[in-house]
Amino acid sequence: QTITLSNDAEGSPPVAVSSVLESVLFSLIDNPINALLTGNFIGCLTWAILLGISFRKAPAGFKENLATLANGVSDIVRYIIRLAPVGIFGLVCFTVATVGIEALASYASLATLLVSAMLVMALAMTAGIVTSVMLETILLFRELGLAKALRTALGMSMISMLGMEAAMNVVDYFLAGGARLTLWVLPLMWLAGFLTPWPYNYWRLAKHGKSCCHAE
Repeated sequence: QTITLSNDAEGSPPVAVSSVLESVLFSLIDNPINALLTGNFIGCLTWAILLGISFRKAPAGFKENLATLANGVSDIVRYIIRLAPVGIFGLVCFTVATVGIEALASYASLATLLVSAMLVMALAMTAGIVTSVMLETILLFRELGLAKALRTALGMSMISMLGMEAAMNVVDYFLAGGARLTLWVLPLMWLAGFLTPWPYNYWRLAKHGKSCCHAE
């Protein structure tokens, strides 16, 4: 699948992680009115969290009025969501009438490519997590019981996955100079992702008397 752009994209990508972090930081401390006007979701979310924490000490009457306002806003959003299919149908009709069916065909092809890539990634990650959870649950089943063994295995798998992803991204960043896939870096990324979860998993298994590196 080849994506052809009619015009060159404006702007430039961030050259370093520091610029991304700086942008996120300034978005967090943005003026609430400006955040609403410019659609700064991070700023709106930050102010919503801070206001929610501060409103915990508000009088009961104020909380009731606030709950009434929140319910009203929720009802409006619910009505808009119900009418959204009508707007989407209108946009599709307008696109077909002005551009032709070819626009929808190219979009469907691109959407199929993106969805297929996401499905492959999701299936690969799900298969890895399920296999890891099953093996760890079987190892701990006799000693801990099914429920506790499953909870322990889920914790080990999630932490292992996060550690693996972090290690692979760090290796990719320092060796390739950024978040980009380079062929000669891939084996080192895989090795780092493979070795990183070992200490934690060994400690958790050894804690339950299931160490595999020495006789018990």
